[in-house]
Amino acid sequence: MALQNEILVGRFNRGLQKLFSIKGGPPVAQIGGDLIATFPLPVDQEFRYLNGWQTFGSVTSLAAVAAQSGFIQLRNPANSGVVGLVIKAAGESPVATVVLSAIGPATAQGSALGFGRFDARGAPRPTLIATSGTAAAPDAGLGDIWQVPTAAGITAEMLQTQQQEIPLLPGDAFVVFAQTANIIFNAYLWWRERPLEESERT
Repeated sequence: MALQNEILVGRFNRGLQKLFSIKGGPPVAQIGGDLIATFPLPVDQEFRYLNGWQTFGSVTSLAAVAAQSGFIQLRNPANSGVVGLVIKAAGESPVATVVLSAIGPATAQGSALGFGRFDARGAPRPTLIATSGTAAAPDAGLGDIWQVPTAAGITAEMLQTQQQEIPLLPGDAFVVFAQTANIIFNAYLWWRERPLEESERT
């Protein structure tokens, strides 16, 4: 039988349990009555692991290809069961160009990239898939959401505050690419991911 105001989002209970090394069952069975947790939960990188978030990053350096633009893509597979959060993205070229980004229904494109994990306590591999390559239209079927002209050798940064972070749900992809074809393009992405809660799956 459920308790009144019982906490059903388990990752917060698990976060408290790990943070305070509490043994046994859920440390906070309900919001009030038994125990009221008043610890102000930090949101720094070291604590996010306790709340189920894993952080990863990928980088690419692409050679010039005639009639094609370089891109980096982050794809959340339709059946992944996780939500992603793009927290940093940037692109740069030794040639002046416009760097764009787009988001929309995922299409697999490019070659798989290596990745770095930010916290060794978490999962060894990401669920989201980072790829890069060249294409005539890297944003085909997606919606462009950001663009900035950049001078030669100057990095175009986006997502500079938490308010600009982009949720990436199952079945979606996020792409950063150079508008100019046939140029060298360097780019990177950082993202977080966590399992979807049961209430988020419906």
